[in-house]
Amino acid sequence: MGLPLLARSPTHPVSLVLVVVQVDLRMYSQKIDAELRVVEAASLPGYVAAAPGVAELDNAIGKCSKTLRTMEDVFSKFQVCASDHAPVRLCVRV
Repeated sequence: MGLPLLARSPTHPVSLVLVVVQVDLRMYSQKIDAELRVVEAASLPGYVAAAPGVAELDNAIGKCSKTLRTMEDVFSKFQVCASDHAPVRLCVRV
């Protein structure tokens, strides 16, 4: 695959960094992948422990969304009635 055409230019910033650092990109990529796997494995117990809280939060967000939809519906009906100059007590219905 190689570097993009611009990065092959000796004056391109990517080329300059590679020359200065003298990094073998394949080895660097393998090192980063290994580090990510270690961090991922260390994080997994935390993810599992947090799962019930995430499910509870999802339920709470769902309830809030339903409430907000209901409120939006009520307010949109009120706005329509108010623009028709109808008495407020007749407009606000849940």
